[in-house]
Amino acid sequence: MARQRSGTWLHSRDNPGFRRLPSLTIGVLGMGDIGGCVAKAFGAGFGARVVGCRSARPPPGSPDAAPPFVAEVFGVDELPSFLGACDYVVSVLPSTP
Repeated sequence: MARQRSGTWLHSRDNPGFRRLPSLTIGVLGMGDIGGCVAKAFGAGFGARVVGCRSARPPPGSPDAAPPFVAEVFGVDELPSFLGACDYVVSVLPSTP
């Protein structure tokens, strides 16, 4: 509060509790068209590590195995492992039953 009153701000390099996006893992829950755009924004735009989760893990070597800017894709049956790998999660799941 004292720094706020004086207008003195710590830069990220001076604040050990501050984490920059390139040091984070962002999880995208729902790897459809919108999820792919979110992954690209965080991966290419901000340099974060991105992991995804979709209804089923794609087979290794398939075009969907690791879309651009996504380090790994988990199946929904691997949800606990997916969440454990993430610092933050962006949910772009459809509103369907």
